[in-house]
Amino acid sequence: MLTRPQTTEQEQMVVANHYPATQPVVASPKTNFRLVILALSLLTLAFRVFLLNQQSAYMDEGTFVLTGRTLLEKHTSYAGALEWTYGSYLWSLVAGVADMVGGLVMVRLCTVFFGLVMVLSTALIAAKLAPASYSPKLKLYVMVVAGLIMALFPTALGLSRFGTYDGMAGAALMSGFYLIMPVEPPRRRSQLLLAALLFFAAFLAKYVVAIYLPFVCLLLLFSSRRLNHFILKLVWFVLPLSVACLIYFVAFHSELLTLLAFSTTYSDLKSSIPWREYILQRPELWVLAGFAVFGWRRATDTGRLVGGIGLAIIVGFQLFARPDFDFWKHSIYVIFFLAPLAALVIAPWLQQVLKGAEEGNFISFGKMGLTTIVLLILTGLSIGVSNELVTFYPNLNPSLDAIQKNTAQAHNVLVDDSVVRYYLYPRIPTDRVTDPFFINYNGLHGKEAYQAAITDRYYDTIVLDGGIGPLGQAIKKELKPLINRYYQPVYTSKVSGVEIYQPRVSEDNTTSSTGTTFYFDSGLQDWTGHPESTEPKPGLQVEISKEQSYQNHPSLKFTPTLDIAAVSLRQSGQLKKMTAQIYVVDKPGGAGFVSVGMFIFDDKWQWHDNGFKQTAQTGRWVEVSWEVPASLAYNEVGFKFVGGSSLVYIGKVTIEP
Repeated sequence: MLTRPQTTEQEQMVVANHYPATQPVVASPKTNFRLVILALSLLTLAFRVFLLNQQSAYMDEGTFVLTGRTLLEKHTSYAGALEWTYGSYLWSLVAGVADMVGGLVMVRLCTVFFGLVMVLSTALIAAKLAPASYSPKLKLYVMVVAGLIMALFPTALGLSRFGTYDGMAGAALMSGFYLIMPVEPPRRRSQLLLAALLFFAAFLAKYVVAIYLPFVCLLLLFSSRRLNHFILKLVWFVLPLSVACLIYFVAFHSELLTLLAFSTTYSDLKSSIPWREYILQRPELWVLAGFAVFGWRRATDTGRLVGGIGLAIIVGFQLFARPDFDFWKHSIYVIFFLAPLAALVIAPWLQQVLKGAEEGNFISFGKMGLTTIVLLILTGLSIGVSNELVTFYPNLNPSLDAIQKNTAQAHNVLVDDSVVRYYLYPRIPTDRVTDPFFINYNGLHGKEAYQAAITDRYYDTIVLDGGIGPLGQAIKKELKPLINRYYQPVYTSKVSGVEIYQPRVSEDNTTSSTGTTFYFDSGLQDWTGHPESTEPKPGLQVEISKEQSYQNHPSLKFTPTLDIAAVSLRQSGQLKKMTAQIYVVDKPGGAGFVSVGMFIFDDKWQWHDNGFKQTAQTGRWVEVSWEVPASLAYNEVGFKFVGGSSLVYIGKVTIEP
């Protein structure tokens, strides 16, 4: 039997020298850093992409997209956007291009990217500002904790799911801070110039960022230890940033001054119970502030200065300007300045727990498990709160098909939520969709203009979802009885809250029992075509027809031409309101609507009209009406049709004194 020979001690030493025992592989700090960045990035993207398209666009999203697309496609400013929007065209152009490429999902993916930049900037600046006594490994923990706070806090999470300028402004500002931190030793020229460009981009995205620009410039200049450092920062950061802002102000000073004046009267963002917006609805920020207080003692002087003044600036702005309802969006700056301080307290504790767990410490295992459970619960709550921020706005998704269907032939649309414009564009131009913020109808403005336009059935379709803000909500609350009188509901959804109306045409709702009413059973009754340059003659281009009868009455058939586009009646009387039922036949390839001018010549043969703002949809009976500000004595009344009609049938005309 063969046996294995025993090795001597000397032989064992030779083997050990030639074949050393395998040592455990320890990842390098650079590898750990890359893994942390990768993990934070994947986590951030996962939570932000989740349910990205569940909610329809809301008012600001649609406005930014339309502003960008109008600039790109029509080379004009959308409703003078710079006079009431708190940002330049920068984000609007990005949103417009994204929408043209991939719709609303692509727009929101842009904000997801900016959310990722905010998370990484917060994490990286936290590691930079950590005390020098912290080991590289502990700094990694600081970076992880600060990044997780920005990645998972509800307001930061919710902000990244909306396509607004807040994401771009926050990302540019935070990455700019990262480039200049720490303030000593001085950054390279290219780094300072890039930081200046980022701060300027943040300002262009949203003007509120301007509150930080003086602080950043002073921080850099007065932290300089040498004169050459001062000059370097002045020439490559402060001057480029200042000159860029000055050029922008000179180029758009008129719009900026108008915006400033508008801001003094705009109060929709001010809450009557501010403690709800700042305390009750944002408890996580107060918890974060508590951890930051304990981290204050561990922070460096630069960390305290940046965190303290950065927080004071945004809090001061909120108290002074009172955009209370926008605080949830502005809270990203609170998170950015407090997260690095809070991480100085949480990171060492987390390191101890994980180290103890690696060593098999039972208590540390328990702490780690409890921490994981608490973190999962808080993450779930955070996602729930961010969903509440998103779903606060009306969700039109269940009713988009109905909106498109019922506005397919519409020329003029009234809405209480401006975002409907986004879904109707480009089929219906933006100036044909009236929103709650501005209306000019026959020289009237505000509530009186809405009342007059609704009474005249100026709108082919009305789409209501409850509105955003007091102005939007006022249409449904204050004008609903008037809408129900002159319009009939054609669609209602309890899920989305959308209500769609179209004009009533029934006999008992379209005319008054007073005044003179013309049916055409007894002939033309002196109605005739009215030439542009000569006197009207009896029977000019008109005849009685039963081709399109109105409620079993024959109609007045009028054939308009370029020279004779009006039909009128010469008689004397008083007029306060004129109403007519008309049926317009479109020309081949026509627009589907015709502008209708209602006019009179008064007793002095002076012309008066309704501004030609009323339109008639072709292919169906519609009612047009005009109520003059004061009763007028007239010698002639009539209708003029502009827009390419081939035939017009007039079924009934009522003149009320």
